[in-house]
Amino acid sequence: MGVPVTFCEPWVTPDRLCCIDPADPIDCVTGDPVPQTFAWTDEELIEAATGILFRRTCSLFPGECEITVRPCVECHCGRRHCGCGRYVFLALQERYPVISVDEVLIDGVVVDPSEYRVDDFFRLVRLDGECWPTCNDLTLPATEPNTFQVTYTAGRRPPIELQMAVAELACEMKRACGGLDCRLPANVTSVSRQGVTMNLDALEAAVGAGSGIPGIDLAVSQYNCARAKGRVWTPGLSSNVRGVFPS
Repeated sequence: MGVPVTFCEPWVTPDRLCCIDPADPIDCVTGDPVPQTFAWTDEELIEAATGILFRRTCSLFPGECEITVRPCVECHCGRRHCGCGRYVFLALQERYPVISVDEVLIDGVVVDPSEYRVDDFFRLVRLDGECWPTCNDLTLPATEPNTFQVTYTAGRRPPIELQMAVAELACEMKRACGGLDCRLPANVTSVSRQGVTMNLDALEAAVGAGSGIPGIDLAVSQYNCARAKGRVWTPGLSSNVRGVFPS
């Protein structure tokens, strides 16, 4: 628990798109430009492009995710249970590095940040000589006595080349959905009675196999997800750690 199953934020914002579209067509009767219309908004296209490249780069870059957990575990010392010994910590997660601990509540009271720190990007270490609570009544809100809650930010921002790749892919998808010429493979788009539709499954497969768009293919080619799965270790956290995760 505590690990987002998808990205938490789009990799770029609409103002970073560099879509170069042809001039609006001209109405043959009035001679006025006819504005282009698109079935999807820029935000929706960016979200779809981010999802495709997130999966094609081994799910390494979810952005910065705010995660809230209600731990119900024993204190640890090193790798063993220690009953609150010299080095008291709570393992948050190891899949994505912990960027910051935003709030710790014990019995509904905020713990002063000077009383804990984060080690190795996943251990929440207590510094005041006390143990983290070993009892957490999950039937009560975190503002009540006998409760324990940790809110923290974890994740990784994508490197600049992947941000640029998402912007480029979103632009090509926009052109395809508008019935304009684009560089996506022919099997990605088709013409239906309602206009131009897009096959996202075919698009994701094309990105994985090589879309033919140099900027996108070069960015994705750095990540061999089959090899990464064979060597990445994700520790199993206690099954009774409960969290509220971003959708």
